[in-house]
Amino acid sequence: MTVHNVDINFDGTDGKAGTAEIVETSPPQARVRTFELNLAGLSEPISSLALAALDSGRAVNVHVLGVYGSWTVAGATDQERGAPSFHLKSRGPIIVAIP
Repeated sequence: MTVHNVDINFDGTDGKAGTAEIVETSPPQARVRTFELNLAGLSEPISSLALAALDSGRAVNVHVLGVYGSWTVAGATDQERGAPSFHLKSRGPIIVAIP
């Protein structure tokens, strides 16, 4: 699922993401569900928080599109005008409340 211009809460800070994409990576009928999250066009200071989490390796709490839980920032790539795009992987339980 990919959504544009979406509200996000990143480690207690509210902001916007230009694009948020959630991909379930767990096998069918897995007991533990795993997800990956791709975020681009993050507003400040969320972009700075994501870069700091990438550098430190610490887990962050993210709530976006009815999905929330603990994530690690696994990578960042530069996009147009130097705005990074972030790749996050689930770490621990992820709650999915998508209708």
